[in-house]
Formats: sequence, structure tokens, C-alpha cells
Amino acid sequence: MHHSFQDISICGFASLHISDPRRFDEIPAEQEEEWGNGVIKCGAFRYGQHYVIAFHLLQEDELIRAEICSLSPLREVGSIWRGVPSDVSILSSAANAVKDFVISDEYQQFLDFMKGKQDDYGFFFSGYSLGGLVSQLIMLHAVETFLPQRNLSCITFGKPLPGSIEFARYFNNRIRFCSNFVAKGDNILDFFKSKCKNELGTSQFHEDAEAIVLDNDEVLEPSQSDDQLTAHDPNYYSRCCTNLYRRKKQIPNLSTDRRSAGLKIVHFLRAQYCNSLMYHVLRVRRTKIISPWMLEVGFELLAARLREKWVITGMKKTLETFLYLITRAKIRAKLPSDGELHEDSERPNVRVFLAAFMIDARPSNCFESIGHLERQVQESAAQLVGTFRQICSRIESSAAQPLTLHDWCSWKRFLRQLNEYLARFKDWKIPDEQKLTERIKHALLALYRAESHLSPDAQEYTSMKEEFGAQKAKLRAKMVQIAGAQGLKAFDESLRQQGFSTAGDSEAASSSSSAAAGSRSSEASSTKPPGLSSLPGRMTNEQLAHELLLDPTFKLDEQGAGYLENPVLSKVRDSFKVAFWDSLVDDLKLNPPCYVRVLKVVGEVRDGMIDLAPSRSKELREKIDTAYWQEQIESGTLDWMSCVSLIQGMLGIAMEMQEPPRRQETEAGWTALEEELRAGKPEEQPMLFCKALEYVLGRVNAMRVDAANARLRNIAHVIQEHGIEYERAHMDKKIKSNPAYLKRTPQWIREAIEQEVNKGRMDISKLVQGEGTAYERIHAAAVLKLIVGEEPVKAETCPETLQLDLSRLQKYHADFHFDALAACMLAMASQRLPTPKPGALTIQDSHVTRLLERLKAWANGFDASLVQRDERMEAAASSLEAELSPEDKELIAACLSPNQPAAYSRAMLERLLTVPPLMLEKIYGPMEEQWLRLVSGNGSKLESEVPQSPFVRNVYERIVRNARKVRKVVSLNRKVHYDRYNQMILKQSHEVKQRRQQSEQDKQATGSSKGCRNQSGTIEVYSKEKVYVN
Repeated sequence: MHHSFQDISICGFASLHISDPRRFDEIPAEQEEEWGNGVIKCGAFRYGQHYVIAFHLLQEDELIRAEICSLSPLREVGSIWRGVPSDVSILSSAANAVKDFVISDEYQQFLDFMKGKQDDYGFFFSGYSLGGLVSQLIMLHAVETFLPQRNLSCITFGKPLPGSIEFARYFNNRIRFCSNFVAKGDNILDFFKSKCKNELGTSQFHEDAEAIVLDNDEVLEPSQSDDQLTAHDPNYYSRCCTNLYRRKKQIPNLSTDRRSAGLKIVHFLRAQYCNSLMYHVLRVRRTKIISPWMLEVGFELLAARLREKWVITGMKKTLETFLYLITRAKIRAKLPSDGELHEDSERPNVRVFLAAFMIDARPSNCFESIGHLERQVQESAAQLVGTFRQICSRIESSAAQPLTLHDWCSWKRFLRQLNEYLARFKDWKIPDEQKLTERIKHALLALYRAESHLSPDAQEYTSMKEEFGAQKAKLRAKMVQIAGAQGLKAFDESLRQQGFSTAGDSEAASSSSSAAAGSRSSEASSTKPPGLSSLPGRMTNEQLAHELLLDPTFKLDEQGAGYLENPVLSKVRDSFKVAFWDSLVDDLKLNPPCYVRVLKVVGEVRDGMIDLAPSRSKELREKIDTAYWQEQIESGTLDWMSCVSLIQGMLGIAMEMQEPPRRQETEAGWTALEEELRAGKPEEQPMLFCKALEYVLGRVNAMRVDAANARLRNIAHVIQEHGIEYERAHMDKKIKSNPAYLKRTPQWIREAIEQEVNKGRMDISKLVQGEGTAYERIHAAAVLKLIVGEEPVKAETCPETLQLDLSRLQKYHADFHFDALAACMLAMASQRLPTPKPGALTIQDSHVTRLLERLKAWANGFDASLVQRDERMEAAASSLEAELSPEDKELIAACLSPNQPAAYSRAMLERLLTVPPLMLEKIYGPMEEQWLRLVSGNGSKLESEVPQSPFVRNVYERIVRNARKVRKVVSLNRKVHYDRYNQMILKQSHEVKQRRQQSEQDKQATGSSKGCRNQSGTIEVYSKEKVYVN
């Protein structure tokens, strides 16, 4: 809301008067009421059709200067704010004062006064210093309870920063009309910004509205530090308000319209201060980019600071001011242009100018490598930034000197340095953007390929899909910034030709373009492809111990991780791997080639060898010296045979460290690879070198996996003896750090108890009495419940006690559902094939029998966990078809087309195995019974009892094999969490029993009588068909 001079000055007078009634003999308003509790003082002043409600916090000056700058959650201030989000925090000193005031009788009297006046008057909430923050809080409560906003606004003076950014958002979403006036020279805002900083070094205090400057035309002594609040003085503010009241006549053509007058007043107030040269320099100084802070702070925080809107806006105005004043001085002095910027030259991009400060302070973070072009940019940026600092220092040292008396001609070199920097930046930027564009294309292609491996209906990959979507939007926005819309359009066309859909990605990219602007694409320049953070990484010690408990012979695979058990994740990772090496090939095809990431891979190979042989660290660093190769690259003496020698040398060192079996593998692979390298044509050399480098890295990683497996063998016996205690200790640690850690596990146990009791498979009394076998049965049924569900268990729904077995549970889910599917497929195949007649078997009967046995053997050996659910039938048919003989195929074709003989086709095999949905639905119950029977504690003794059902009997071999795996997991899980499960089962059993008893009592009470008296006293008589009311 825009205010008139009358509104602003009256609020100022009232705020200062309520803090000290002796300050004015008269104020242009009438005081009617006053309230207070010894901490907060509040007064109501009436003028015209408005009331000014002014607040004052007693001893506020001592509170501010005592640096009480901590934050307190607003919801803890009083019961009236209990519904406020927990992260909404305010200044503790104001919070403590308001907390006592809102529960006092004085506050209730104040509310009664407001309610009695709200229909006839408008209100201004106001206050000076901490009183301004108190007025905001009281106004917020009034608006949320009874006071409409139509005739309401808040005007504060010298108010400190109120609280967290969450409070600023919360307040601004509820209060529309609020202004804060700060006197010129009062550094109360900077004082609070320098306090209560987070781990990144930024203040936790934020403005809820931009402050408007009150200028009293006084020359103030500059503060030596933010801690000296010399201008935060009530007497100074009173003079500012008095001066403001008198300056109404200084504004020409002041309209009587409230909004128009308000706009002119705000512009007038800000123009008095903001247009000064000193203001621009102080604003630049506030950014800290011309201070040693640039060298002390982290790069991410520095980059974030240079992207902030207020920094960009302030630097743009300062730069334009400097350029204008220097150019005007040159023109007046009739100096030659010397090839510098002219008046008609294109205005420099302020973001590029800001980049000079980052390049000067952190060149290693800005450039992948420091070559000739990069060095030129760095040198020109250093000169430009140095001159800019000198100009700012000169202005600060002569602040009292009028603007026209500065010798701007002496800074004419700034124009030349700026022109030189922009030219060199452009020379570096063009090839760098080409390189980045190609990397972004490879990264995007990897994301689209990886996403194509994720089924649209697969819920377990939801977080991965979301990350891929965010990465695509970010990279597409960066590509638009670098290559333009046409470049992205051409890339989208190439994606569509490869079968990928880009529908919806353009909108997502446009929403992310602002976030991507002004920053280098870390995904494009990193050696790690984007989108990998949601993939499982290396196994933790806890996971390794768990694997060794289940299988003492466990060993890591070639990749050193467990995600390869999941074929989908394996394909996803392969997509990123291929994209990285393709991108590396493109780096080597540039002119000149870019070896930055190549040297990083070489360094990774060297560091991997050092990890395996720490005693040879010095030797390995000398033999694989990346600094030497960097010198060769910069001098241009690196040729193809040197690259081949590099590969050969690294493989030679690796083979010295390998065991004989690995050495033989490496030698065999290198023999074939060396022939390709030496015979490679120039255009093939980038691809061949990257292929060889990938081979070397793979060999070293295999050595590291071998070493890790050797260590696992050494500790396997220790884990077998103490692994259960180790897992328990880890769980105890998690619960100690978070007492509410076990959220889903009790709910999971209760659902299993209810399921087993409702199905009649468990007597609730046995659980209440603590029977051990019943507890084991419930635990097995609970684990099986996660396996037999419609969808595989996910990380966010899996019980906390089974998180280490999440991937196994998902695998067992696939096995269970394929057991049911295979049983039905074998049953349908036996029905669709001719049944052998009793007596002598014909040749066709023998073929049918052999085919059914082959189908049964195939079904019992098929690994369903490697196939996604929606692809299971197609994968099963493809796997079975590979095992069928020509006679089998002829038999299938003859049986499925008896009247019209036709050649065999895949469709016939799929028709032979097709299962009706109803049949598949009905097999789940018997299949679950068999799994539960074999998974329970005595399941191993029951394996020899083959079920009579032909459905289950045909796949019983599969069921037994899968049940053994599940039984091992169930047994270990029960041993680790034995005490916790017993307590949970006992507690949940009592609750289930009580609910069932209550339910039975309610049913008996409902059916005990045919009639009951209702509330009106009439009798309701129930019959079987109708209800009659007498």
C-alpha cells in the first residue's frame, strides 16, 4: 500500500511518542488509550478516520546492542500461533516479549478496543525499532482472527530484520500492506545480517520488505563497523519525521489520489539517496566481491552470490554509472577513443563483467584447464578488477567531494581494459561453448536412453524418474542458453529419429532456464555423468556384513556393487557409461583436442593402483606423471605413439600387480587391443585411445574388486560369529539418533497379525500368551506379505528392520509371481496339447510327453528376477523358444492348427502359454499357502511333502528353491531383531484382541433386541423387509 506524507509522519510521531512521551510537546493526533505489561507498551492515537496503534518494547536499545540475535519458532511464542509451520522463526528478543504480552489482561483489553472500533475506523500498526517487529506480530494475529485487511496497513521505523526467510514468506502471504522506513545512515539491517550466520556464512535473517530510506539531508559521520548503530537513534528519527512532514510542498503536482501520491512519495524518498555515487559504491562493497571474502568463501557460495538479483542489479547500475562518467569526461576533454568503447557501442553484459571477479579470484574453478586462451582471459580480468577496485576506493576516500570534481579522465584505462576483457572472453567462450554443447548432448542422450529402460508403470523407480526429469530440464535450459533455441530444436529432431520422445520437456526446460542462467553446467563438464545419484552406490560395511551373514562365500561382482542383480539398473548405468566415453571421444576430436578429462581418468587409474600398493606410491606417481603429460600437451609434442606408450606403460604396471589368472586375461585383451591401436587411422585414433583407456580402467577396477573380495574372505568367519551383534548395534545407533526411527515396522506387524487371524491361520490367544512358534509364524507371514503383494515393496514402504534386504524382497516378489504364472502356463499347455491315451503310446504321445517335461524343466529353471513384470510373458516365450527343438515346434503348430496346418510361429507358442486372468488370480491363494508352509520355522522338514495339486506340483522344484532363500532371510532377520519383534507382536496382539472383542460386543449390542427406543421416545420396530416407525 502506498501512503501519504500525513500517514507516514503521523505513524512516526506516534511510534516515537509512545516510547518517550517527553519527546514532543504536541503530536498531530489524539491519544485515547494506552496498554502495557511492563515489557511492551502500546498506545492508540486517533486522527481523522484512522487509528495509529503504536508499540514500544521497553529496554529495546539494550536488547539490540546486547546482540541478542538468535531465532525462535513463532509457534512457540504463544498458543495463538500453534498452527504456524515449525520453520517460521523470529527474533528471540521480540518473541519473548510478545509471549508474555499476549497472555496478559492488557492484551485482551487491547483486542476488545480494536473490535469495537473496526467498523468505523481504519488502522495503522506502527512502531520504532523492535516495536515495529512487535506491531507486525500483533497485526498478524489480529488479521488471522477478526480484523479485515481492507482498512489496515503497517508502517514501521528502523525495524531490524524480523526473522527467517520462512517468516518473510509467511507474513507476506497474509499481510499485503506493510512498509519499513529506515533513516539514511542507519545500518540496523546490516547489523542483523552480520549476526546469526549458518554454516555457509550467510545470515539467517531476511527482509520481509525492501526498506525505504528516510533522508534528513544531514551529513553523518560514517560508522567504522556494522556494530556502531550511531544513526539508530530516536532523536535522529524524530528529525527525519519532522523534515518529512515539511517536505510535502517540495514534490510538484502531488495528486490527491492516494495511490498516485504514494508512488511519487516513494520515488522522491528513494531518489534522494539512491542516486548518489557513494550509494553505488557502498552497495558494491556490500556484495563483498571486491573484498578478501572472495578468496575465503567456498566456490558454490561465491557463484550463488554472483547470481543473486540484487547483486546483478547493483553492479549493473554501478558499471553504467562509471562508464557514463568516464566517457563524458573524455568527450569534454576531447581525448581520442583509442579503440575503446564508444557511446554507440553495445552495452556490456553485466553477468560477463561479474564473471571477471570470479575468474580473477578462482581461475581453477572457472576453467577446466589453463591454456593460452584461458590465460589471456585471466590476465585481462585481473587488470579490469584491479582498476575497478581502485575506482571504488578513490570514491570512498573522497566521499565528501562533489561528483563533478572527481578526475574521471584518469580512469580512461578502465574502458580499454573492459574492451580487452570482453574481446578475450568472447574468443575463449566460442570454442568452450562448442565443447559444452557436445557434452550436454551426450548427457541428455544418456538420460533419454536410461529413462527408456524404466517402465512407465514401475513405481519403484519414481524417484529416479523425477531426478532424470529434473536433470533433463536443467541441461535443456543450459543448451538453450549456449546453443540457442534452434540448436535445441535440431537436437530434439535427432532424438526423435532415434525413437525418443521429447514431449513435455520443452516446458520443463523453460521453467528451469532462470536457474541455469549464469552458471556453468557441472553435469556437462564433470567426469561423472548426470543422473547417477539415485542409483545404488558402493556397498556399506553394514551391507557387506549382512551379505556375509547370509552367505559366507559372498563376493563382489566385477563392478564392485550390488546393483547388477537388477538388470534395469544395470542398463541405466551402462547408458551413462557409454555417454561418458562417447563424450570423451568428442573431446579428443576438438581442434585443439581437450585432454582435461583424459588426464583425470589417467589420474584415477594411478590412484587406484596406489590404493592397492601404498608402498609404491612414489614410484607410481613418477611412472604415471599427469603433470608431465600436461606439459607435453601444452607444448604440442604429444603424438599418437606417445598415447599408445602411455596405455602400454599403465597396463604393464597393472600386470605386475595382478595375480596370474588376471594377468592372463589382461595380456589376452591387450594383444588384440594393441593391434587395433597401431593399425588405427588418424580419424579413428580418438575412439581407439578412449577404448584402450576404458580397458585399462576396467582392469584396475577388477584388481580392486579382487582385493576387496580377498579381504571379505579374511573377515567372513568373524562376521559369522559376531555379525548379528554388529547389525543389532547399528540398529541401536539409528534408534538412539532418532527415537522415532521404527515407524513402519509396528504397523507392518499389526497388519500381518490381523491378516493371519482373519484368514483363520492363527489363534490370537496364542499370541497373547506369548507362544514362541506362533511368534515365528507371524514373523514369517509378515515377511511373506511383502513378497506376495500386487506391487513389489519400495524403500519408502519397507519396514525399517528389512531395509538391508529390500533388493532381495523385490527379487522374491518377482519369483513368487512367476511361480504362479508358470504353474498356470504349464496347466494350460497340458490342456491345449493332446492328452496321451492309455495303453501303447504313439509317436505323437511320446513327443507330447517330452515337450511337457521340457516345459516343466524350463519353468523350474527360468530366472524371473531378471525381467520386469510387464515383460515377463514375452521374455518367458523368448527363453523357451530357444530351447525348443524343430520337432517341438512342429508339434505345437500341429496341435494349435489341427484343421489348417500352418508353419510354427512365436504367436503359436505365446497362445500355448496364454493364461486366463481369472485362473491366475485363483492360483495366488494356494501358492501363498505353499510358500508360507515352507518359509516357516520347520519348513525344511516339510519340503519332502509334495502337494497333491497338479498346478503346484509342476513348479514345486521352483517353490522349494525360492522358499529356501526366503527362509534364510527370515531366520537371520528374526535373530537380529528377536527382542524388538517379540515386544511388537505382544503389544499389537493385545490391541488386535481388544479391537476384536469390542467389535463383537458392538455386534451383540446391535442384534440383541429387535426394537430400541430412539431419542424422541418412540419405538422403532424392525422386520426383515421394512422398517416401521410408530
